[in-house]
Amino acid sequence: MAVVNQWWWNTPVVGSRYSQGDTGFCSEACVLKETWVFAGILCTEEGGWFFAEADGLCLEAEVFTQRQMVYAQRQRVLHRGRWFMLRGRGFCTEADGFCTEADDLCTEANGLCTEADRLCMEANGLCTEADGLCTEADGLRKKLVFRSRETLDRMMRQTLNEMCLAEPHKPQYGGGILVNPEFNHGLRGWSRFGGAKIERRLSKAGNTFIVAHSRNKPYDGFSQKLYMQKEMLYTFSAWVQISEGKAPVTAVLKMASGYRHAGAVVAESGCWSMLKGGLTVNISGRAELYFESKNTAVEIWVDSVSLQPFTEEEWRAHHDESIEKTRKRKVRLHAANAQGNNLAGATVSITLTKANFPFGNAISSKILNNIPYQNWFTSRFSVTVFENELKWYDTENTPGKEDYSVPDAMLDFAVKNGIAVRGHNIFWDDPQYQPSWVMSLSPDQLRAAAEKRITSVVSRYAGKILGWDVMNENLHFSFYESKLGADASANFFQRAHQLDPRTTMFMNEYNTIEESADKTAAPENYLQKLRQIQNLGPTGIGLEGHFNTPNIPYMRSSIDTLAAAHLPIWLTEVDVAKSPNQAQYLEQILREGHGHPAVTGIVMWAGWHPEGCNRMCLTDNNFINLPTGNVVDKLINEWRPTNLVGTTDNNGFFEVPLFHGDYNVTVLHPSSSFTKAMKVATQTQEEEILHVKLYA
Repeated sequence: MAVVNQWWWNTPVVGSRYSQGDTGFCSEACVLKETWVFAGILCTEEGGWFFAEADGLCLEAEVFTQRQMVYAQRQRVLHRGRWFMLRGRGFCTEADGFCTEADDLCTEANGLCTEADRLCMEANGLCTEADGLCTEADGLRKKLVFRSRETLDRMMRQTLNEMCLAEPHKPQYGGGILVNPEFNHGLRGWSRFGGAKIERRLSKAGNTFIVAHSRNKPYDGFSQKLYMQKEMLYTFSAWVQISEGKAPVTAVLKMASGYRHAGAVVAESGCWSMLKGGLTVNISGRAELYFESKNTAVEIWVDSVSLQPFTEEEWRAHHDESIEKTRKRKVRLHAANAQGNNLAGATVSITLTKANFPFGNAISSKILNNIPYQNWFTSRFSVTVFENELKWYDTENTPGKEDYSVPDAMLDFAVKNGIAVRGHNIFWDDPQYQPSWVMSLSPDQLRAAAEKRITSVVSRYAGKILGWDVMNENLHFSFYESKLGADASANFFQRAHQLDPRTTMFMNEYNTIEESADKTAAPENYLQKLRQIQNLGPTGIGLEGHFNTPNIPYMRSSIDTLAAAHLPIWLTEVDVAKSPNQAQYLEQILREGHGHPAVTGIVMWAGWHPEGCNRMCLTDNNFINLPTGNVVDKLINEWRPTNLVGTTDNNGFFEVPLFHGDYNVTVLHPSSSFTKAMKVATQTQEEEILHVKLYA
């Protein structure tokens, strides 16, 4: 019993483990139960109770374990729940923020929609306004076209009217070497020439003039004898009228060596036209000045006659004066450092980078694969013209098969080297220079082919060409007019202007400045033809300039007459026939053109060919200058000085006349050195001297 009691009293120890929640008590109780069974002989009533109690404890321990597990699981669930709850509250807070932001975005979106609606309404209004402006612009364009036509017509009429006055002006240079130029002393100094009768008459305004009537021969009229000197340059002018209608009247000098034309004019009845011309003579000797007209039915009236001689030195002095006034401008430079202090005694170097006056020469496709030729050409010229490569017979030798590959390559070469290109030509009125297939076309076929030609070539090069020779030599020839009507030239000009509205359209003609005896191309006839054309866009006067022995005074007087139209004048194909004086003549012509204020560009017709040039070469086949090429280089060096050097005065100023163009100016001083770019443009009435500040 003692043993049993010991085991029993030990149970509180186990119970204490139970009471402490020891989950291992169940296993211990079961082991104890088995021990008691094994020692059943010792079981007593208390033992049985204890046995039953152990079973109860075992079950209770299992329940407790299960409760503990449930509790632990519940705690985990509660903990997880609390985490989800906290997380959910965070999500709710974030969601509330999103909702608020969404509300703001919705509000903003509504505002944007409202703004978009307003902008749409405004855009619709602008479109409506734009449509109105377009309609208005179209109306204005039509008005401007009409007004442009009226303006040009009025300008040309005014130009021509200025040449035909109610009373003549006083004689230039007081009549020069002529006696009694205004006929204030009767007919003194004047004689009958041929079979005409002559007399002096008095106008209603009190003006006296000479009249030749009863004429049977073109040369029947009046004359004055005088003495002409070799190597003198003579300017000639007279005011002429005829008794009825219109008729050309020519001033002629009869000399031992032959007849020299001084000039011609289309005279009219009812007003006085100025006959302006000039001449030089090869030998000194006696001469006789007279007037002639092929229309023998009209009387010839003349007043205010002038024949003025100039030496070459005097003529050259006038060139220099004109160049200083029209091609140059005085420039006053002021050099200072960065602080604005004057740089006294600084060296100023001025280098021309680009000249304003275009001077150039023709080229052919031979230049494309010849590097020495390219180098020689590009170092000299700023403008060119293609000899044949743009002409119709070159670009469409076979009907319907156009080939622009060669002119495209030539234009690309020019553009890459900063050289402008004249478009020569769209049409040539000489039947000899048409594509062979054109000659057999009917008028309707020719009209269609011509429309295709002008649309093709002008559209292809629109905006890339300096100027178009729309009609070449349409004073001497009339191929298109004879086929398509008298307005053919006018129609071509208008079409070219539509296709390339900003480019100047030229009429190009020969003998207007070269030959005083060629009345067909006389300046007055040139202007009359321009008036008939009435181009609505930029219009230019092209003068080819194919000279034999140049008549420089006549050249000047002809350009003077053309300049009254206030249109740009170009010398487009200048060359001189071969002679021992070719280089000398070329220099005279180029100086005369460059010195005339109305001339805006010069291009020579001296393209290089290995087999020989047309009429004038500038180099040999090794591109070594010939005398004509030396003349060109001489003039380029005069007109485009490479480097001018001077010194600033005590106030930092340096003044020098410069040709119009772009320059780089370098200032060298012990305290400061720098280079600046400068542009010299045509002077204005407000500012004759160009003031340029050069600050470091």
